[in-house]
Amino acid sequence: MPEKIFKITIIGFGRVGSAFAYALKDAGYYINYIIEKHLSNYRTLKKHFPDCIISKEIYDSSILDSEIILLCVQDNKISGVLQSLGKLKINISGKLFLHTSGILTSDVFLKIKGKNILKGSMHPIQTFSRISSRNECLLQDIYFGIEGDNVSKESIKKIIGKLGSKFIEIKKQDKPLYHSACVIASNYLITHIYFLDKLFSRVCDEVTLKVFMPIINRTLENALKYGIPEALTGPITRDDKDTIECHIENIRKNISGVLDYYNFMGEKTVEVARKQKSINLKQAKELRKLFKNSQNKKYDF
Repeated sequence: MPEKIFKITIIGFGRVGSAFAYALKDAGYYINYIIEKHLSNYRTLKKHFPDCIISKEIYDSSILDSEIILLCVQDNKISGVLQSLGKLKINISGKLFLHTSGILTSDVFLKIKGKNILKGSMHPIQTFSRISSRNECLLQDIYFGIEGDNVSKESIKKIIGKLGSKFIEIKKQDKPLYHSACVIASNYLITHIYFLDKLFSRVCDEVTLKVFMPIINRTLENALKYGIPEALTGPITRDDKDTIECHIENIRKNISGVLDYYNFMGEKTVEVARKQKSINLKQAKELRKLFKNSQNKKYDF
């Protein structure tokens, strides 16, 4: 017997929803409805999804005619979508409702009162910088953080498997911590590169990432291969206070807006060096004092 092709309604066709639409289509799912209030590329969408019904509003048929309803809207928009769903006078029992929020749990679907539905969340550990116009494989070979009722989780695992990715199960109470980790991994990484660029642009006109991608990639490879503390190198691991003092003095003179960031990261790196056991407790205390005493508290904005 051929495998059933599930019909999916996607609510929200922004950066995340568009990536899901193209990826799920290529994975063998049927994109039945796309609900998006601010659609700007209707013609392109109809070209790739000619049989899909595109609407600005949620109608009875957009829920009744699909087995899976996937919410890909921003967290602060989910409540409004749920209110619209709760007003529908239709039987949606047994349908699978999913959302892609990193911090919210499947309990948000409890707002749909009196409906015996399946519910879960599947958050892609990925970054989406723009609306997709094709399958860029952003959902392939990544991890998803998932949670929900047992039946829903089994369905989610099948979806993720068809996308060619893996999953980790997250407890409901741990989703804020989980999402904080995602923010550090992606958003704060950009902040790190931003400060790197502020500093390096004073040294050279070459594109910062072009110069530093080899060392960044090798550092990540070493962390994966040898472990995070073991991958740490540099003056803090050598207790090289003269070099650090030279850094601080020259950053203060030339681009003081970077100094507090350098000092904050230096203090935290002392903690990593202690885990590595490359410095002793006395050296760690002296290094922390060095960073604390050179705080600048002057910003460029």
